[in-house]
Amino acid sequence: MDIFRVFRRAVAEAQVHLGELYLRIGSSSMAREVLVQAVHGLELLRDVRLVEAVELMAIAEDEFGRPREAVRWRERAAKLSARVIAPVV
Repeated sequence: MDIFRVFRRAVAEAQVHLGELYLRIGSSSMAREVLVQAVHGLELLRDVRLVEAVELMAIAEDEFGRPREAVRWRERAAKLSARVIAPVV
């Protein structure tokens, strides 16, 4: 694993954590901003933490008053979860 990949993963994980903290203090707007970046980074890395970031994004959208977007994010999280836990045949 190269150093840039390690760095990108650390940044994305910090963004997920920061997004979760923003949600805890009721700042859904800030959570959305940082989680969008985290999702993008985790997609590039194909990291399993992507599911968590997408689930948090759904919560942020709900709290921001965008229920339709929240549903889309939840559906995406469900699809990602199915891929992560699906047995390899």
